[in-house]
Amino acid sequence: MANVRRSARARGAATGKPTATHGRQNSQPLIDLTNRGGAAQGRERKGASEARGDGKAKRARGDGGDDDGASEARAKATKRAQSRENDLRCTESMDATRATARGMVATNSVDYPFSVRGGRREQERVKANVLAPYVVDGKYFNVAIRQQLVDWMAEQHNAMSLTDETLHLAIVYVDTFLTHRVPDTFLQRHGSGSEPVEAKPLRALDGDRVLHAMDAQHPLCNKLKRLGITCVFVAAKVTEVTTPSANVFARYAQVSSFTREQLLLAERALLREMNYALIRPTAFSFAEAYVESVLRSTNRLRRFPDRIDFCGSGFADYGDMPTCFKETTYYLVELSAYGHEGLKFAPSLLAAAAVASSLSYLKITWDEVPILEEVVGYTSDELKEPIDFLRRVARDAQMIEEWGEGLMVNEKYEGCSNFVFSEINSEGDPTRR
Repeated sequence: MANVRRSARARGAATGKPTATHGRQNSQPLIDLTNRGGAAQGRERKGASEARGDGKAKRARGDGGDDDGASEARAKATKRAQSRENDLRCTESMDATRATARGMVATNSVDYPFSVRGGRREQERVKANVLAPYVVDGKYFNVAIRQQLVDWMAEQHNAMSLTDETLHLAIVYVDTFLTHRVPDTFLQRHGSGSEPVEAKPLRALDGDRVLHAMDAQHPLCNKLKRLGITCVFVAAKVTEVTTPSANVFARYAQVSSFTREQLLLAERALLREMNYALIRPTAFSFAEAYVESVLRSTNRLRRFPDRIDFCGSGFADYGDMPTCFKETTYYLVELSAYGHEGLKFAPSLLAAAAVASSLSYLKITWDEVPILEEVVGYTSDELKEPIDFLRRVARDAQMIEEWGEGLMVNEKYEGCSNFVFSEINSEGDPTRR
């Protein structure tokens, strides 16, 4: 049998005609890179058979089927060839009206997750995702300790060079966990190297202040450090493309007895408390979407030239006006996480207030960017209270800097903090007008 096959191939080579087996092998592509070639070929075969059927039917009716059928077949063949080419290039076609915001869908479409009718707005209304102020002045935990915990988490997060969304999601995890657990009760349980440090009595804040002075002489207890780094560890798994190892996270807890194994046990406890629901709305994710909408609809703020002397502003050395707007919004959103009072605002409302405040520092009003109200769904009147909260937080952050204590967010967004502080000091805070 082997001799028969060899002789058949030899006869084919001698006559210059390929054998049946050789012809079948060359008629198919060697590899389908898109894993969709089979589907495209199926559509080709189906279209060809439909074209032949249409031509036969027209010829049977005697209505010029030869010419019309041939032209229709050529049109379909051209369309099939284009479809095949798109398949091989792995491209997807999308309506021009839908391919606007973030390269996906229109920002005011119900399909856009951050729009007023989008899925993210629906998600923040779910009862399990709604947060509210929960801290009472206890023996081991109070508002100042929470503020210090957020600042410590920001410091470790920045040292590991993680994305901004990771930090904001981790803070949501901390607040959700401590809302479910009474903080003082949680801190008193299971000593063994994580004994809580008694919280210093808090003096009532003067006037409408939001932030407390940072007390470097009163360090966080080990248990809060473990909780904070565990929340960053879990959040990184949700948001990061690649994350440091568990050993690295355990070292950043700054607790000598905290090992990789203990981190993984703490992760399980956190997941149970979160009911394994790790996708939570954050103000930063909304702010990122709203900033993109503003920059796209205003041609990167070129519609508002010469509103301020930007070259003489505190941010001029760090970037241009669109970068200033974007970074200032992110700065205000992260700064708001330090204030316990900010938990009463929905993430989307806080993000919208941050965008409005950043625009006001650039002498641009909310009403001058119509897409904002269309996408966000909040009017300027609804934003007054959260804008006032952000104003007070920024003012307190400046006071803390002047006292020489500092916040990690001011160091991270140095150019934005200088710009905001200079605007506050120059003519009074423009967000109050």
